[in-house]
Amino acid sequence: MKKIIIPISILLMLIVTSCKRENTLNTTKITAHQKSDLLDRLTRRLDSLSDTSSIDPKKLPDVITYSTAKNGPTIAEQRAFIRASGFSVVDEPSLNTRSKQRMLLGASQVTDSFDKADASYKSYIAQQSKNQSLTVFKQNAASVIIRQYLLGDKSQNNHLQYYTEELLQSHSQNYGLLYLAIQQLKGYVSTQRLGQYKNMINTDPVVANRNRQMEAIQQGIKTKYASFTERQLKLVNVLLKGSEMSRLRDQYLINKIKGI
Repeated sequence: MKKIIIPISILLMLIVTSCKRENTLNTTKITAHQKSDLLDRLTRRLDSLSDTSSIDPKKLPDVITYSTAKNGPTIAEQRAFIRASGFSVVDEPSLNTRSKQRMLLGASQVTDSFDKADASYKSYIAQQSKNQSLTVFKQNAASVIIRQYLLGDKSQNNHLQYYTEELLQSHSQNYGLLYLAIQQLKGYVSTQRLGQYKNMINTDPVVANRNRQMEAIQQGIKTKYASFTERQLKLVNVLLKGSEMSRLRDQYLINKIKGI
């Protein structure tokens, strides 16, 4: 799953465009009541999805945080860099189920055994040490290796420690996987090291920046579109809830990691 923060200008444009479309839908078979009912159902669905009590870290898809630097590589270029290593990209649109991920990842020659995956990982980061996409590669490949070979096998905790630290140092926001990995390492690493892991997550500037962006989006809508109709405000609410879901889930998982 790819994490993208929608810039406030784009989100507001989507809202305005969607609201304008309401005026052009009179010729369709969708009545105003049906549209309002649809928004109500979407809102209830998002409310249920944002219920953190139902989150199971084992079932969450892997997350890659791509660089969005102005003069840096595009997301497509970062994905191409990962593919060039021989590792599959975990958040490819075609990998929309866990079974498909296992099938495709298992077919990769560099990941058909831990030894091959480990050697390929370390060789690639040595060869590409100055590449701008290396951090994204580490997030992706370390996630693959941890999930395929290390989770649930405490005899591999020495390797799990290495790859968990690779995730943390690359500012991974794959919090579901990090929770599972750090939980397994409890009792294997020292209490001091465990505390360092938690601090590396809690002080992640990316999380704080995303929270600031969400606050800016909410404030911009309140300031600029205070005259929305009730139906338009429902649409705004749906879009905001969709944008906020990942933030709520991340904060829940971060709190679970802090509690280990």
